[in-house]
Amino acid sequence: MDSYFKDDGEPNGTAGRPLLTIIESKNLVNSGLAVVRYYGGINLGGGGLTRAYSKTGMKAFTNSALESYIHFSNYKLIIDYNVLDKLINVIYRNKGTILDKVFADKVIVHISLPTIAESVIREEFKMIDMTLIN
Repeated sequence: MDSYFKDDGEPNGTAGRPLLTIIESKNLVNSGLAVVRYYGGINLGGGGLTRAYSKTGMKAFTNSALESYIHFSNYKLIIDYNVLDKLINVIYRNKGTILDKVFADKVIVHISLPTIAESVIREEFKMIDMTLIN
């Protein structure tokens, strides 16, 4: 995981680091946390700034809706025509999407599917050619 923070003019490590620590302590991925502070004329010092950003960051985190991360993989499937409708239903039932369909001697279907659902497709359609392409 690539982590990054910026103090944006605040003393080094007093703004971005506390916010990144919140994200890391909650094991969040594909996320960000931002705090905007307006100077009110009182110097808080390094400790005061760190506490202010940490407290505000935790309030923002507590009041946020989190979504579970679902890893998707792309697959190329080669199937017979008579299987297409059933396959489409299974893909949609498992939160997948159809990226492309090519109709030739057989149907070539490119799909994006939650990685954990791959076994469902393989189990229901044992005779299809299913290749991971990402």
